[in-house]
Amino acid sequence: MNLLPLRQQALDAHLRGDTAKSRELVLSAGPQAMSDPLMLQLLAIGLGSPPDERVLYEFAATDTEIPDADAWFNRGVVEAAAGRIDRASLHYAQALRIDPRHYGSLNNLSDLLRLQRWYDEAWQRISQLLDAGGNPAGLELRIAKIADDCGKLVEARHWFAAAEERSGHAPAIVWEHAMQQLRDEEFPAGWDNFEHRRTIFPHDAMAIVSYSMPEWSGDPLNGRSLLVHKEQGLGDQIMFASCLGDLPCDPANLHLAVSPPLARLFAASFPEAHVWSSVSTTGREGEEFQPWLELARPIDCQIPIGSLPRHLRREGFARPQPYLSAPEADIAIWRNRLLQLAPESAAQFRCGLVTVARRDGVVLPGEVEGNSKTVPSALVHRFDLPGIAWFGLHDKSGVAELSAMPIPNIVDTSDWLFDLADTAALIACLDVVVAVDTAVAHLAAAMGKPVLLMLRRSADWRWGRKRRDSYWYPDVRVFRQTHEGDWAPVIEAVAERLALLRDRASGQPARNPASGKGRRR
Repeated sequence: MNLLPLRQQALDAHLRGDTAKSRELVLSAGPQAMSDPLMLQLLAIGLGSPPDERVLYEFAATDTEIPDADAWFNRGVVEAAAGRIDRASLHYAQALRIDPRHYGSLNNLSDLLRLQRWYDEAWQRISQLLDAGGNPAGLELRIAKIADDCGKLVEARHWFAAAEERSGHAPAIVWEHAMQQLRDEEFPAGWDNFEHRRTIFPHDAMAIVSYSMPEWSGDPLNGRSLLVHKEQGLGDQIMFASCLGDLPCDPANLHLAVSPPLARLFAASFPEAHVWSSVSTTGREGEEFQPWLELARPIDCQIPIGSLPRHLRREGFARPQPYLSAPEADIAIWRNRLLQLAPESAAQFRCGLVTVARRDGVVLPGEVEGNSKTVPSALVHRFDLPGIAWFGLHDKSGVAELSAMPIPNIVDTSDWLFDLADTAALIACLDVVVAVDTAVAHLAAAMGKPVLLMLRRSADWRWGRKRRDSYWYPDVRVFRQTHEGDWAPVIEAVAERLALLRDRASGQPARNPASGKGRRR
């Protein structure tokens, strides 16, 4: 039987949307259809989502004399839809071996590589698609994000602009563009575009409480009272709180509604303001019930804390200063506690450590879950340097990781860490904090404590693109991955910096942490 006319009729029926007719024509070909890739694909589509869909596509890809790129592409699509990303990537790669210009495979594979944080490989594939004449229509945002992840600023700007133009400046795309703009310190446009977070994500997702008062527009307050309220995670609230000192209002007229773990800390740090513990309510569109609100009224205007930089940081950042402090009574308790837990630490360089980054905010659409900010415990043995006493800054949620640390005698403090005021009091007794990108890093930095910050290659926008310091905090030294997932060079550089800080504190000549011999710096 000549399959060509029948195959064309089946394809035409499929393109008309007549799935039943397409399936009937394929089945009329009998066993011969099993040797034709296109017929098998049409049959799989016609059957809907049958249990043997993968098998049908496998036949289409492998049971033919001439390899078919479309068949391997379709296998990739099926595997990706089922969440089997590794298998999908292999099938797309197989399609590209058969046809290096297969647009669908180049497109889909580039996206999978980006989601797996293989940014350079993703850029290579999407560049192949463009070089081969592939139509970028509809792919502008994806291309822009890959370029941004790879640090290709010119390309990122071009494709973000193209994506905005094509979408009619859709809020979701403008917000994505804001991440690049803020990373590259294009603050006026970045802060304006950052506001779109409130239109594309529901209040529940951003943890923003709805209030009925008018929003502050950045104008002089002239005696009016202002409510600055929480949003996103604990680290975000700490970071944006750096703007509070620049508000043009009497501190006595300032109300701060923050997440419960921050309430005591903010009360100690901003003693003239009214600090309230705030919890979001899900599924509410109007003003949410807040038990403290009746006590606080009247309040003239309000603003989410993440919107403060739009009014107060448009032209960049002045030299940052410490702005958070722990309660003095808690600090005194921790001084005595450390002497009891580690008496020898009184004569040593005291370091706090947090290597586990647990998301304290929300997972926004498009974000990839995973522990890419977390340092593998096995690498931390490089921090086991003479003359340094280590104190874990993990709370009870991270104590399992702390127990696996290859640092003998690291002190577990988790039983006494109930909120971030407790953590701040402990940090106040330390010389330096070594941390990944987590709320504890923001806390120590906001206190003015030296922080050695370990970042993955494609770090959050708030740390800039290549900065070694931070415009948010006075004493942060950044150590970035060169290759995504490769923490070993970061650990090595931090260990060297620790040895230098230890020697400076003790008045000793700097030593090579590996050999202990004198070393010229």
